[in-house]
Amino acid sequence: MFDFIIGWISYIFYLHICTLATLMIISILTFLVPVIIQSFVFKDPNLKKRYPDAEWALVTGGSSGIGRALTETLAEQGFNVVIVALPDNLLTEIHSSLEEKYPNQKFIEIGVDLSNVDEACEEIFKETEGLDIDLLFSNAGYILVNLFSFSSIESQMKNYNVNSTIAVKLAHHFSKLMIQKKRKGAISFTSSPAGLMACPTSVMYGSTKAFLTNFGSSLAVELKPEGIDVLVLHPSPVDTNFYSGDSVADSSSLAFFKKTATPPTNIANTILCSLGKPMSVVRDQGYFSVLLKMLLKVIDSNFLSYVMAIFISMGGEYKSLREKGALQLEKSN
Repeated sequence: MFDFIIGWISYIFYLHICTLATLMIISILTFLVPVIIQSFVFKDPNLKKRYPDAEWALVTGGSSGIGRALTETLAEQGFNVVIVALPDNLLTEIHSSLEEKYPNQKFIEIGVDLSNVDEACEEIFKETEGLDIDLLFSNAGYILVNLFSFSSIESQMKNYNVNSTIAVKLAHHFSKLMIQKKRKGAISFTSSPAGLMACPTSVMYGSTKAFLTNFGSSLAVELKPEGIDVLVLHPSPVDTNFYSGDSVADSSSLAFFKKTATPPTNIANTILCSLGKPMSVVRDQGYFSVLLKMLLKVIDSNFLSYVMAIFISMGGEYKSLREKGALQLEKSN
């Protein structure tokens, strides 16, 4: 009788282990199979083949980094492009160079500060009135490295607006126009794997990217029946001005990622190859995004947050940021 009970317990235990292993394998395969197909099968970046009636594209953050690479590639494919970026020399330069290189196409530069959402949208909507914007690339975004409660709420909300609010308003405006005009199109959001887990010292960046991923994924389901494709990109580190901000330059935690960064042209190519393709709602590009997704299938994000909370105060970067933040708080009192 005792042997029977031990045997039955062993069988139940074995059954549970097999079930858990099967579920783990299914979880990993449903992630890896699309990644493999996206990486090795979807190699054609030409959007003219997928959206033959599209004439106009709009790119936010289009004067530098990934946005510039997107703008230049879209122009090369024959699209007219609305370039939205800060009103500086970078915007003027790319607009002039594209007009010179592609005299038979149209390019519109819109210099706005996207953190001032209402003013920026008013200007964008006015400049694009009458244009069929069928391809929207919400690419603008930046990171602040600081401690949330020790920094000004004004700086945090500007980061929030550029990374998320403007993307929501543009997506709503242009998707509505596509539906009303019964035009096929696409919307792309440049998000980040940072949104998959806790991001201490860059709270607003991680949280806005988490929102953008969920927003884009949900919107993709709603807009698919309307003939509008939606893509959310999780790029691994990119060699852009992302690392040149005042709050970023001294960050030791970002130093490694800067060393492993890939050219922005690679990210732009990934976006264009993935838009409108099967299994391409969220596209994980590069080593960091893929490895992080794999890690989170083994270790829960809640556990990682708990571990971070225990050890963060021991880090030199945290101590430095807290000292700077404390001084700012004293000055503001």
